[in-house]
Amino acid sequence: MSQDSINLGSEGTAFPFNVIGDNVEGTIMKMEEVQQTDMDSGMPATWSDGSPKMMWRVILQTSLRDGPDDDGKRSVYLRGSKKPESKSTMAAALVAVKRATGSAHLQRGGWLKMIYSGNGVPPKRGYSPPKEYESDYRAPGPVAVDLGGQPAQQPAYSPAPAHQPSYATGGSVGSGGQPAPMPEPPF
Repeated sequence: MSQDSINLGSEGTAFPFNVIGDNVEGTIMKMEEVQQTDMDSGMPATWSDGSPKMMWRVILQTSLRDGPDDDGKRSVYLRGSKKPESKSTMAAALVAVKRATGSAHLQRGGWLKMIYSGNGVPPKRGYSPPKEYESDYRAPGPVAVDLGGQPAQQPAYSPAPAHQPSYATGGSVGSGGQPAPMPEPPF
């Protein structure tokens, strides 16, 4: 299969969450399910039955820039338990999405903020404590990925006021409450 062009860019540097309080926010540009990597071996991670351990890679368009060639895209990875008490990235996002929409539908074009809020209790002696997260979410449109394990359905949508800011770009929301369109990259 031939293509007219391919994107050689990084499609979003992973946001590191190094220090408690680190946070990233922006408009959700892309979501993809990817296999986790085993931290010890560097190999693709699997469950005991051999099935792959999956997670969601969410690419945010942020206002962050680390230089003139930085497009501001940052990736966050939603993984871990969906139970709210785990405070994993997956649980934090799911709580925020349910609070905002009443469903488990994370939407492209929505606004997501992830915050490294603290450390949990190490699972075993000698292990590092797990990072804990909080999240905020605002849903703008009907394209959804279900984080609750159910088939995605088109959620009800009520548009935001036309004067609401677009948090990732500093711009404004277009007519009908939809975000103003992002320009396509030149490649």
